[in-house]
Amino acid sequence: MPKYLCTRFFLRIPCFASRHAKKCLRYTIANCKAMLRVVCSNLDREEVEMKIRVAHIAMLSVLLTGATQALAAEGYWSNSAGEVWRNSPGECWHTNFWSSDMAIVGCDGKTAEAPAPVAEPAPEPAPVPVAMPAASADGAVNFGFDRADLDADAKAAIDTLVQNAQSQGTIKAVRLTGHADRIGTEDYNMDLSLRRATSVSNYLSSSAGIEPQAMEIGGRGEAEPLVGCEGKRGGEAIRCLAPNRRVDVILELMAR
Repeated sequence: MPKYLCTRFFLRIPCFASRHAKKCLRYTIANCKAMLRVVCSNLDREEVEMKIRVAHIAMLSVLLTGATQALAAEGYWSNSAGEVWRNSPGECWHTNFWSSDMAIVGCDGKTAEAPAPVAEPAPEPAPVPVAMPAASADGAVNFGFDRADLDADAKAAIDTLVQNAQSQGTIKAVRLTGHADRIGTEDYNMDLSLRRATSVSNYLSSSAGIEPQAMEIGGRGEAEPLVGCEGKRGGEAIRCLAPNRRVDVILELMAR
């Protein structure tokens, strides 16, 4: 050990201090000087004194470094782990720079601020059930030549259409579009198509209880034929054009 510490070409007193820091800190600087005089007895006095001065400087450096680490940023003394030093009554140790505005939580009566109360969110309103529209039901009601009244077959067709629709949902709206064949003038056929749609509307209101304001009525005259029957005349043409004498019915439903 003495040779390692005091070799003329490998002088490392700070190394001595680092390896034996815990031991040296138990002694005063004067005791450490005495230890160095014993360890370095093989050197002349001048060299020993030089090493003592170097050791002294190293010791002061260690102590000052520790003291610097012990100084808290906000005016309190603390250890290297950042824990504030306290005296026996539990009071925090101030530095010379401390002032009341540097007080930290847990020292000098300062307590943590209570968090601001958080208002509980209002409960979300219960969802309103929304009836989803079902598929529309549609069909056609046919009429006799130059007629706008409903015969038994026409009424039966309407009844069947309504029953099928009501099995799927509730009838919410009705669209009725009347049509005519090409025999006659355009104005006459337009009026005839409207009268046919009105006849179906009246029957739906009386037999199925559908409100008139829920029904939309329109006429297209001879503008939208299903068949042409070109080249046919007289009674043959009347029979051939029968599919054009109709009312298209669309029932808009809402699912139950």
